[in-house]
Amino acid sequence: MSKYVATRKDVCAGELLKTGGMSFKILDGNNNEVSQEQLAEQGIKFSSFGGLVCRGMLFNVNEDGLANDLIYTTPTNYPIKDKAPKINVESEFVIDNYVELEELLKYLKYGIDLTQHDLNQIYRKLITHSWWLEHHVELFGFKKIGDGMGYGSGGIETIPMEIYNNLSSISCSKNGKPHKEEPNYSLIKKRR
Repeated sequence: MSKYVATRKDVCAGELLKTGGMSFKILDGNNNEVSQEQLAEQGIKFSSFGGLVCRGMLFNVNEDGLANDLIYTTPTNYPIKDKAPKINVESEFVIDNYVELEELLKYLKYGIDLTQHDLNQIYRKLITHSWWLEHHVELFGFKKIGDGMGYGSGGIETIPMEIYNNLSSISCSKNGKPHKEEPNYSLIKKRR
């Protein structure tokens, strides 16, 4: 009998970034630095974010509000961008493009309880390869336009477009294997 590892409603995906050492400057027309506060006073919202893309991740959020890797034995739980953890964490690594996958996994007929085999299969299908996503764009509200012209918006959205947008960004990042920059890289092993 297979052991259940996670529930469908808890499975999320994201992209692990190393953000350390990055800085951004906003300049006006005279090459003077402009602060984000000055932009806010003018009603302009600006968000700068970037970093070294390490890999796409499949994870659940633990009781501290941090990402717990479901595919690799990562000794570190990572903070999630725009989500405040319940504990104080200082890390140059962060999860970006956070997306909950329950609705998509339900559509794909995964049960409520998932085994490691299920999780590894989901990871290959949605994170390390983009084939499935590229061949099922109609589910996300795209429709075929013209003869072989591709796809455009305006179709029926069976699954929220946000899931497609985040997964397409995540599946474009690396091959899904841990990056040598990750903390305790030598200790990270794939779960079987």
